[in-house]
Amino acid sequence: MPDSPQYEALVYWTAGSDGGLSEPPTSLRLMHPAHFAEDGPRWPTHENWSVVLELDAPPTLDAGPSRGRVSFLFPDGPHKRLQPGRTFDYYMGVRKIARIEVGERVEWEKRDI
Repeated sequence: MPDSPQYEALVYWTAGSDGGLSEPPTSLRLMHPAHFAEDGPRWPTHENWSVVLELDAPPTLDAGPSRGRVSFLFPDGPHKRLQPGRTFDYYMGVRKIARIEVGERVEWEKRDI
């Protein structure tokens, strides 16, 4: 079992017209930087944390939130930032692609994706 706790997540995709993705991701497993409220308005900074997002099903960008699980890529991530009820922005480079709402902690689920 990995050292990084895993949490349920609701993923609210940013509309393509607002700078988000124009096509849904082709993979169910994504790894991108996260921007948390604690990071302040200056972002990206020198201390970014990558979050792994594992989607439950292929997403559609216009059908409401996607469900999945999130965890930090590295076990020394700031785990207090991934707590139920918290939200963070998910980026691909400097482009915000989603807002993620963190749910309850779940048992680690290894999947072949």
